[in-house]
Amino acid sequence: MSKATEYDRSDEQSHLRQDHRQRSDARRNRQKILEAAERVFISQGLSASVSEIAQSAQTGIGTVYRHFPTKEALYSAIVQLRVYRLAKEVSALSTQSDKGEAFFRVLRRLYDEGEVKLVFLNALRDSNPELQRSALSGHREIETAVEDLLRAAQGIGRVRPDIGIREVMAVLGGFVYARATGTNNADSDRVFALMLDAFRLHNE
Repeated sequence: MSKATEYDRSDEQSHLRQDHRQRSDARRNRQKILEAAERVFISQGLSASVSEIAQSAQTGIGTVYRHFPTKEALYSAIVQLRVYRLAKEVSALSTQSDKGEAFFRVLRRLYDEGEVKLVFLNALRDSNPELQRSALSGHREIETAVEDLLRAAQGIGRVRPDIGIREVMAVLGGFVYARATGTNNADSDRVFALMLDAFRLHNE
């Protein structure tokens, strides 16, 4: 092998390593910006500025815009992130031995998460359809896991046999919307607890 060929290969490997580092840095920066935006929007509202997000992420405004050209793109990415986290939580809960308890814990978790997610989804209402579809990706995975838990819980006599996943998701969505748009979360939480109890199969 000639020295020229050795140099060419060494140079190529060096460029590949540099490219890998740059991609890794870009992924870390994107994640850092996303987590900062989530914190800022939740604490200050969706009117928070990009400069505040950049400051929280300890990066420049230009870096934020390179990853997320618009605030709507940020909203969509945050919903995706939260859906991904939620899918992992639901998957972990689904492995519990007590499927009845797991089913009700999943519904409670979806209820608690739903209010924040709805705020971001409402902000995407007038954005392009691709952003909306992207934000909602992963919902089917969660619904499938809930349906599997529902059937398992019904199979061991913990949940009424006369309800299906459509009823469960519809009722859950209604409660999430009521909590997000209402003024008394304590009342919403109490009624939601009563709804969960209504799903239970009472054999006594």
